Amino acid sequence: MPNWKMTYKNLSDKDLMKLSTEANGLLPEAQQALTIELQERKIQTKDVNTYVIESAWEKLQSQIKLPDISRLQIKAELQNGTRIVVFQYCVSCLIFSFKKVSPVFFIKTGESPFKQSLKYSLISSLFGWWGVPWGPIWTISAIFRNFNGGIDMTENVRIALAEITE
Repeated sequence: MPNWKMTYKNLSDKDLMKLSTEANGLLPEAQQALTIELQERKIQTKDVNTYVIESAWEKLQSQIKLPDISRLQIKAELQNGTRIVVFQYCVSCLIFSFKKVSPVFFIKTGESPFKQSLKYSLISSLFGWWGVPWGPIWTISAIFRNFNGGIDMTENVRIALAEITE
């Protein structure tokens, strides 16, 4: 039988907090040892909740490559009508083709995304065609999508922010 207390002693605070978010799936004796270890390290429920929120925020930032700005700044931008957009581009080399997305762009109300999309459409135009069979298909798709405003991530970010702050 594992010695849960010793196992938890070797974990970092961050790993303990992550584990405590999944505590319902642990064996009863493991849950009890985890609770004791959290108490000994003076890690409170609010610390775990803060960790969960920050982890969700980091995950959102890494998924859509959000710039390093605060959640409050993004919420303010969204309230002002700013859209959060990414653009596609394709790069190919003989039999290999890669479809990628740009970093996030904040498109203000009344602003056209054309200027930002141009760079990624140009990359696709120059380097996307050369892979068979997906190069031409993905290149045309990326250019078409970019000239139609890119991929609007605004609602996804809005939903993720709502989940993070609940």
